[in-house]
Amino acid sequence: MSTRILYVEDDAFVARLVKRRLENDGFVVTVSEDGETGLKLAQSGAFDIILLDHMLPNMSGLEILKALQPDPPAPVIMVSGSSELAVAVEAMKIGASDYVIKETDGSYLDLLPRTISRVFNHVRLIEDKKQADERIAEQAQTIQGVLDNMDPGITLFDTDLNLVSYNDRILELFELPADFLEVGIPLIDILNRIGKNGDFGVEESKEAITTRLDFFKSGEAFALDHERLTGRVIEVRGGPMPGGEFIATYTDITDRKRMEDELRRLATKDPLTDVNNRRRYTETSERELTRCIRYEHPLCVLMQITSRRLMIHTATKRGTVFWLPSPRRACTNFVMLMSLGVLAAKNSPSHSPKHP
Repeated sequence: MSTRILYVEDDAFVARLVKRRLENDGFVVTVSEDGETGLKLAQSGAFDIILLDHMLPNMSGLEILKALQPDPPAPVIMVSGSSELAVAVEAMKIGASDYVIKETDGSYLDLLPRTISRVFNHVRLIEDKKQADERIAEQAQTIQGVLDNMDPGITLFDTDLNLVSYNDRILELFELPADFLEVGIPLIDILNRIGKNGDFGVEESKEAITTRLDFFKSGEAFALDHERLTGRVIEVRGGPMPGGEFIATYTDITDRKRMEDELRRLATKDPLTDVNNRRRYTETSERELTRCIRYEHPLCVLMQITSRRLMIHTATKRGTVFWLPSPRRACTNFVMLMSLGVLAAKNSPSHSPKHP
């Protein structure tokens, strides 16, 4: 589609010369011979480029230019006489895209097409950039909406560990003020604020902040559980991005931790009496037996068996096992004396229980 040009010029001879020259280059030219008519045509939005002479009947070129501001419907090129350089400068200040001086030798006729093409291409580039920026802004808004509706908190830091992006969930998880986080805030300031909330303890705060800062500085993936004073447990996972940025997610795993603890308790406790069950006994026995064998320490295990037997198991260098018959009545109290390779057990119903 050909570029449509409005040329406002009261000199009919000059207007014909310009019109013929531009049409030879493929432009479609409309000529207006007075200022008021030219302003109405310019405001119609039917043209891609507007050429304005300065000295016009009814209304000057500068007055037309001012009337088209602040959002002209098309780029304006001021075409002034050789003695009107100050007018061209003033036009540029008001908002003209370019200017051409009408030299008496007619050289401006060759300059006009090049100027129009340059201005038109420049405006098109600006428009393309504006549309691209709008698309990017829309995409950023969409992405931010997705982030704000995600359950985990998310932060993105640049290579200097300054905040680039985040979602509102992070404020909720760490109970931070709504106006605290902003793009550009350093990671160390965020950690210090969390430390002031008491999440790292009083004595360990500085060390905990340094440890977490080192995780981010390492540029390597990491995962840790952060337990707040409120009892909330937050799983923190971080990792590097291809461009050098560092992303971290923060997930509330409090319920999962409680469930794991409950499952662990049910696996080692009798559900009726809440007493340690055989599995807990076996795990503890194996752990202590391994430790005592490794460090060559004596170990004594005292159990009352339902068959009214008393089994005493000692683990020394030789791993000796003793079986002692129980007395006529149940053994309720025991006094145990231990030394390396020697074990004694005495039934003592008149004494209170003693622990080994």
